[in-house]
Amino acid sequence: MDANSINKSSNKGVNLGISVLVIGVILLIAGATLKVQHWPGGSQTLLGGMFIEAVAIIILIINLIVKKK
Repeated sequence: MDANSINKSSNKGVNLGISVLVIGVILLIAGATLKVQHWPGGSQTLLGGMFIEAVAIIILIINLIVKKK
């Protein structure tokens, strides 16, 4: 493996983490909007968005730890 392929493989994990984080933020904003409007499903959407953001942060932390080694 050359240095270029190692960089590309480590960037894939970061890109995945950021993509999952963006999806979580979108769900969180949608859930907050549903909750403010008192529409059904607001609590579940907020919870799902927060859970997805937590997973994304874990992915990013793991990538940081692996990248340091």
